[in-house]
Amino acid sequence: MLDLKNAGLTELLHDFYTLTGLKLCIFDTDFEECASTPIKLYPFCARMRENPEFERRCHSCDAAHMQTCRRTRKPVQYRCHAGLTEYLAPLYYEGVIVAFICIGQATNGRDAELNTIAAYAAQFGIDEEECRSLYNMQLHYSPDEIKAACNILDACISHIYHQRMLEVRNLDTAQQIEKYINDNIAWDLSIEHLCAHFSVSRAELYQIFHTSFNSSVADYIRSKRISMAEQMIRSTAMQISEIASNVGFYDYNYFSKVFHRKFGCSPREYRKKLESGSEAADKK
Repeated sequence: MLDLKNAGLTELLHDFYTLTGLKLCIFDTDFEECASTPIKLYPFCARMRENPEFERRCHSCDAAHMQTCRRTRKPVQYRCHAGLTEYLAPLYYEGVIVAFICIGQATNGRDAELNTIAAYAAQFGIDEEECRSLYNMQLHYSPDEIKAACNILDACISHIYHQRMLEVRNLDTAQQIEKYINDNIAWDLSIEHLCAHFSVSRAELYQIFHTSFNSSVADYIRSKRISMAEQMIRSTAMQISEIASNVGFYDYNYFSKVFHRKFGCSPREYRKKLESGSEAADKK
């Protein structure tokens, strides 16, 4: 498990915020926030997250981009579902990704960005005047300033790694397997591979899954992959075929069949339903 009780790490995160004014968060590999500086959200996000659906979309968006970051093992800069700029990078411990660090909720102060954000916020009952007021409370950053902040964060990440500011407490075998599956969902997760990686027999592996997850190996991994795919369909504009390969389904027809079995429709039909639901909400 991730241990963030390190005075040097806390001071470094605080110094980064003092220098840039950008909110900084650390997430574990289950995509749960485990530290942030400052603790409070910016006014815009705090107001918007009063709406449960907006809050859900925030978590889905974060998780989808962390999944991409984990798969590529590279930082990613993107606009969140509400249109704010964020930058996400992996944190390593002994060569393994153990967390993600994110700076974000950044705006550029331009009318075009504000108009896009206001149109989105209107879906959640925030009128243009209130949205503009909340937006103007933000610190605004130029593209060059965002790039500079990302470069500084990359240097901080290198310092965190080389100074061993992150510690990971030992996990039992079931927890290690669960973490390994989450971290490598796009790759080979065959029974043979898992047995070799964790030095257990087939019988031992089956027993671990039965006892800890109440599931067979194949069902557990398939369920994880479909859940991650559904989350990415909801929160990203990625092609369905790309989402399938990102979660370890390299046969699209099989992916579509498994998805239909769980959600009652194909992945493309599912996205269309989400889009039509969003359009209906816009008209209200």
